[in-house]
This record gives sequence, C-alpha cells and structure tokens, in this order.
Amino acid sequence: MERKWKILIISGGVLIFVLFSLFLFMSGCASHKTKVEKAVPNQNVEKTIPNQKIRKADSNQKMGKTALDQNVEKAVLDQKWEEVYNLLKSDDSSELSAVDRFLLAYACKKTNRLNEVSKLSDSVKVKEKNDLINLREWTSALVSKNPDNPVARNLLGCVYYILGEYDIAIENFNQAIKIDLNYADAYNNRGGAYDDKGQYNRAIEDFNKAIKINPQDAEAYYNRGNAYVHKGQYDRAIEDFNKAIKINPQDAEAYYNRGNAYVHKGQYDRAIEDFNKAIKIDPQDAKAYNNRGLAYNNKGQYDRAIKDFNKAININPQDAKAYYNRGNAYFNKGQYDRAIEDFNKAIKINPQDAEAYYNRGNAYVHKGQYDRAIEDYNKAIKINPKYAEAYYNCGNAYVHKGQYDRAIEDYTKAIQINSQYAKAYSNRGGAYYHKRQYSKARRDWEKVVQLDPNGTVGQNARNGLEILRQKGY
Repeated sequence: MERKWKILIISGGVLIFVLFSLFLFMSGCASHKTKVEKAVPNQNVEKTIPNQKIRKADSNQKMGKTALDQNVEKAVLDQKWEEVYNLLKSDDSSELSAVDRFLLAYACKKTNRLNEVSKLSDSVKVKEKNDLINLREWTSALVSKNPDNPVARNLLGCVYYILGEYDIAIENFNQAIKIDLNYADAYNNRGGAYDDKGQYNRAIEDFNKAIKINPQDAEAYYNRGNAYVHKGQYDRAIEDFNKAIKINPQDAEAYYNRGNAYVHKGQYDRAIEDFNKAIKIDPQDAKAYNNRGLAYNNKGQYDRAIKDFNKAININPQDAKAYYNRGNAYFNKGQYDRAIEDFNKAIKINPQDAEAYYNRGNAYVHKGQYDRAIEDYNKAIKINPKYAEAYYNCGNAYVHKGQYDRAIEDYTKAIQINSQYAKAYSNRGGAYYHKRQYSKARRDWEKVVQLDPNGTVGQNARNGLEILRQKGY
C-alpha cells in the first residue's frame, strides 16, 4: 500500500493582544498524516496550510483586589504599561487573579517581556470556570466608567475574542478605533479577529494600518505573516517574520512560525534552524520540539524525529498530537506495533481524531490484520463522513480479503466524494477485473488515463487496458 503524507503544523497563529491574558494557547494540530493508499509501499508528501489560531488566553483564579486598585486602572487607561507591570508583577503568578494575569501579561507584551508571558502562563495550574465571566464583568465595568477611552473598548474586545464571539469583539475594536483613529492595538486586534473568521484580506488590511501607525510594531508584522501563511503566500509570510525578528530578536514565536513557513516550502533544514532558535529562547516549548520532529521526519531522520516527539511528550504528556506524530515516525520505521501503541494513546486523549483511527488502520493493514483495519477506517469515516481516503483504503482492505463487492462499494463512495480520485477509479477497475466484469474495468481504467495521462497510475491503467485488449475486451 502507498503511504501518502499530509502535514498539519502546530502554529502560533495571529497574535491578538488577548494572547496575554491568562494562559498562552498555541494551537494546532501537529499532525503528520500517514496515508496508506496502494498495494506497493511508496511515500508521497502533501502539504496543507497549518491551522493557525490566535494566541489565546485561558483563565484561572477568581478576580482579586489588585485589578480594582485605582492606580492599576489609571495606568491601564493611560497605557502606562511599565507602571502596570511594576504594580502587578509577582514572584508567584498563581496567586494572581484572572484579571491581574490578563493585565500583567498584556503589560509584559507591551514592554517586550515575551518570555515572562510564557512563564506567567506556565505557572498557573488551576482553572476556574468563572474567570472569563469575571474578565467580562471587569472590562464591561471599565467601559461603563470610561466610555470614551479606547483602551477600555479594546480590552473588552479582547475578552469577547477569548469567548469566541468574534463579531462582538470586532464591534468593540471598531468603537476603540472610532474613538482614536491612530490606535494601532485596536487595528491589530481587529485584524486578529478577522483572521480567525477566515477573512484574511481584511485581516491584512488591518495589520497594514497598524504597521503604518507604528512601523516598529513587531506583533503587527508577525500577525500579517500568519495571515499570509493562511493564504499560502509563504515567501511574503517569511518576509514579515524576518521584520518581526529584526525588531524583536527574542520573540520565540516569530522564529517558530517562520520555521513553519519553511516547512511548507519544503526547506526543512532552514525550518530546523528556526525551531532550534525558538527552543533556545524557550526550552519548554513543546510545540517547537514537535514541529522540529516533523521536519526531521520529512527528511527521513526518524530517530531524531522520535527524540523530539519524546521531548514534546515529556513537557506535555497530554499532547495527543505528539503521540500521533511519534506513531507516524514509528510507522515509517516499519515498527507497526509501536506505532499502534502511540495511535492508541492519541485516541485515548482525543477520541474524535479521525486521522489517528485512519493511521492505526494503516498500521493494521501492514500487519495483515484487515478486519481491525476496516474497523478503524469505519471509525474515521463516522467522525468524518467526507473522508475519501478512508473509504479508499477500506476498499483496499476488502480487496485483501477477496471481498470485491464491498471493495467496489467503498471505492465508489471515495469517487462520489472526490470525482478526480484516479487511484480509486484504478482500484475499482481492478476489483471489476477480478469479478470478470471487464467492460466496467475498461470504463474505470479509461477514466484513469484521462485523469492521470502522464503519471504512474495512468500508466498502470494503460497496462490493464492492454491486458483487456489481449483478452479481446
């Protein structure tokens, strides 16, 4: 069977200032997709745009007294972020309230203390359900008391962003901009909300405005770079990450996302260099180890990849993606039992990961355990009914079992989802051939030649048509 790979990189995403609330969420999906597709092992790499998300904040602790201190509030509204930092900084950030950490992290960002933002998020262990409610209440009260202050509106927009209410967030950023047309933060944050809504051009327009107002705004370049990544414009993304790094050489996330862009361009050595720099700045960055592991995996250096996935798992034992990626590396090494163990762990952490079921099915195919493979493909299809490759490989498993009718059913479903799926036509033609339904086999193979006239699949179809011709069909 052919192994076809798809990469979904964990990404830092657009940096709305919400990032600096309570926790730092770096999303993504680090997943290296093993695609078993044909009877003969052969590797083909596909790339997809990473799932970029805004560096969100999470919540913790109940609202305390320091955020209510008039000195803190006045410093926030006056954008005196160094003063805010000095008023709120603490040796034990777990003792801070949700609002305190929100403001302290924001102040760290504005005073270029990005590493402290990471430490702030790492130090917090307990999550409280009411934290976002507390944040919303505090920022809403701030707006009520200061309706003409753009900072208050901006912070309220950030909170609504955290809540996933992007349209309300955008409206608040609009109000902040209406109050102050030169408020770069509001443009930057509104761009982040547009980016998360998939409106990348509008996001870029806002980042452009933020940069025009403040040409030294590293985060605006960083965010615009991520928007270009979403659009698949990796060279432009790299240019922006370069600018962000020039302004702030200690921004680990800029190195990290530039590395992701190089991965998409297939420049794995340059990607690894950037992941190295990100790790040097933040040695506890699990996602940087994970994505460096993916780069090594793409270079065929599976042992080095596994070492990095191990490191990512040590830092975050609940990272399903790291187990999944390590399973794929073991799969590449032909260690199918170990691959299955890791896919099991990934599924236990995230039972809705269709790719983990799919790749575990692929491993079972290589072990000749076709019934277990079929069971996993069906689970993947249940989670994702449009999963054409899962239908296709399920059909291949049925072929191995000699159940050609069921194979034809699955190949047909794959074709219904993807009418250009040459391999599905090819293998359905093979199943028809085994059933001696030669006219149907001819029809499918002729379609393959149309879809893939110069490729290997097309050549195989021509070989099949020649056999039919020799048989008189």
